[in-house]
Order: sequence, then structure tokens, then C-alpha cells
Amino acid sequence: MAKFKNVGPLGALDIDVLGLRGIEVGEVFEVPDHLAAAFVGQVEIYEVVDVPQSVHDAYAASLAEEADIRGETVAPAGEGDASPGPARTRQRKADQESQEGEK
Repeated sequence: MAKFKNVGPLGALDIDVLGLRGIEVGEVFEVPDHLAAAFVGQVEIYEVVDVPQSVHDAYAASLAEEADIRGETVAPAGEGDASPGPARTRQRKADQESQEGEK
């Protein structure tokens, strides 16, 4: 089981897929490994507390697959931070806007 902490700005959360209600900010909760990759990238809401490497690998693989579909490149797992984070998301958006402006 992976463990995450609610660090989101929305206060207490209901996480229907886990059947959890009222997860307070700062509260740690468990997620089955087969669902945990969906939580890893949501860094503005969930902080990783204890996640098996296999979950990080699954998340990195899903990023690579998504990038492949879009024709982008992503650093292989283990090279840099696989989490998108706000800065990386902003940079991706800026890159997309720049490409659209060139068309």
C-alpha cells in the first residue's frame, strides 16, 4: 500500500475511488498500489509519504506513453523528477502556446 498526505488547498477531501470521506489537510491515507500512480502526479493535492518504486515506475511509464501519443519526449525513469509539478506544467503550456503562435 502506498501512503499519501492531503496537502491540497481545498481542505477536507472525499476520495470516492477509495471510499474515503473527510480526509483533512495533513492527514495521511493509504492507496492500493494499483491505483497509486494516479495520485503521484497530483503534487498540488497529494504529497507522497511512502510509495513503492513500482508505483513511480508505473507513473513514469504513463507519462512516457502520453508523451509518445503527443509526439513529445520525456526523460527516462530515474532521470530527473517524473512528477509534473507546477513549473513543468507551466513550461509545457508555454511551449504549446509558442508552437501554436508559430502556425
